[in-house]
Amino acid sequence: MNSNQELEVGVLGDIRKTRALLEAVELERSDFTPGIFRQAFIETVSLFKDQRPEEIDPLILRQRLGGNGSGTFVASLMSPRVQAGSEIFRARSPP
Repeated sequence: MNSNQELEVGVLGDIRKTRALLEAVELERSDFTPGIFRQAFIETVSLFKDQRPEEIDPLILRQRLGGNGSGTFVASLMSPRVQAGSEIFRARSPP
C-alpha cells in the first residue's frame, strides 16, 4: 500500500465512524483510488444516505463490497495506521 492509499484508509476509516465528518467535508469519488478504495467511499456514502446510521457497520460494508479481500480491507478501516486531516488528504498526489 502506498502513502496515498494509507491516507485514503485513514480518511475512509474516520468517515465510516462518523457521519457528521462526512457531512462536514467535501469529498468526491474521484478523491479516491479506483477500485476498492473508491467503491468503499461510494458504499459508505450510500449507506449513510439510505440508512442514516451514526456509523457504518463494518459487516454491512464488507457485504456491500463483496469480492476477494474485502474483509481484510474493511478490517484495515477499523484501525487505520494513518490519521489524516483533510488538508493532508487534499495535498496528496491525485489517485
